[in-house]
Amino acid sequence: MTFRFQELIRQTTPTTLAIIAICCTLHLLLFIVNYPELHTLTLCPQCVIYQGDAYRIVTSALFHVNFLHIAMNMMSTAAIGAVLEKRIGTIPLLITIMWSILLTSIIQVTIAILCFWFLDMEYLMRQHSVGFSGVIFHLSVLECNLGPQQARNVFGFFHVSPKLYPWVLLVIMQVIMPGVSFTGHLVGILAGHLQYFQFINFLFPSEAYFRELDSWSILSPVTKLPSYVRTPTTDVFPRDAPPTTTSCFCTVYRTTTRLLHDLLETLWFIAFGRGAEINSNIAPRLQLLPLFSSPRHNSSDNNQHERLNKHHPVAEEQEPLQRQDV
Repeated sequence: MTFRFQELIRQTTPTTLAIIAICCTLHLLLFIVNYPELHTLTLCPQCVIYQGDAYRIVTSALFHVNFLHIAMNMMSTAAIGAVLEKRIGTIPLLITIMWSILLTSIIQVTIAILCFWFLDMEYLMRQHSVGFSGVIFHLSVLECNLGPQQARNVFGFFHVSPKLYPWVLLVIMQVIMPGVSFTGHLVGILAGHLQYFQFINFLFPSEAYFRELDSWSILSPVTKLPSYVRTPTTDVFPRDAPPTTTSCFCTVYRTTTRLLHDLLETLWFIAFGRGAEINSNIAPRLQLLPLFSSPRHNSSDNNQHERLNKHHPVAEEQEPLQRQDV
């Protein structure tokens, strides 16, 4: 058991392992010491704006409510973070997570202020949220857009486009667990799209600079690790111009209609089955014969058919006409 755990630690990429270690250590310390209280570390827009608790922007992403909360988030981080780190590199993922912690909290506070001013939604200003979920959704957007463009399976029920996959998870998680913060997950998706479409490119160093960091001698203790991932020699993010409003609308329309089609098709199959025509690719159609058929029955059927043909000669004469019409 110890050997397997050590092997798992050795194979986990550095940035992903560091984030998991930091969150688990903070949660363990908070559980043992029980100070400070958790509600003083959560993200509350009202406390950030009117009380000046700017530290909540960072602490809200690193602390969790209970063991189940941190276990689910860290397993998701290990799965998504490791894949993304192998694709973009260890240092770029570290910078991405650092900016994501700030951006998700800032966007969430901004949304709460706008909803309070224009929609009189005061509860968003007083809402407390905590956890690494917003950053996870940010990383999920990047992984879905930078990875293979294959349809993603949603809990075995239907398939969706990878670009739509984070949005579907957002809705499903809100239905399954109504107590989770919807805006906390939503801001992660928004931050991920801002980075992917290069609207916040000015916040990140160039990929050439990331490649230069890989060769720094001061970072050699980390870069020499077997699991360290160097920045790819080719550009990871697309270099084309940000999408226009029309292209965004068309993309949303296509993905939404495809999602609705898959949902309706799934519900139809659940209610009425697949049908013989769709199942024909699984097994060829079999001609069902009477269960207790015998040669005597077959011969009597043939004789009866001949007697019918003698009494109804018109059917024999009309048959060639029907074939000709066809």
